[in-house]
Amino acid sequence: MEQAFGAEIGDARFVPHLQLHEYETLLYSDPDSFAFSFDDCAGAIAGLKKIVAEFQDIERIDDGELTAPSKRIVGLLDAYQGMKVIAGPDIAGHIRLAKLRDRCPHFSDWIDRLEKRIQGV
Repeated sequence: MEQAFGAEIGDARFVPHLQLHEYETLLYSDPDSFAFSFDDCAGAIAGLKKIVAEFQDIERIDDGELTAPSKRIVGLLDAYQGMKVIAGPDIAGHIRLAKLRDRCPHFSDWIDRLEKRIQGV
């Protein structure tokens, strides 16, 4: 789909990436990083780690509307609901790009393509 989308746009500056599920999927790269934004969240972090262990590919954490990545987080850490637009990016920044890329191969592939475009490859 990404290749077809890129071909349809037809502009070399456009590097398509379709995130299979919500961006919160990326936050599962390092559940311990939730402690960066939330106090007293050891139980939630343990729950997030359990979810991660259930999936071979964290980019596929989503079994439906009620089990979307953000819904799972909110189910374990209610405070995330009201802070997701602030806490989500802060947590991702704390995780750092290298770990996000290591844990999320599809996302990493997109970053590779962006880097190649920047380098003129």
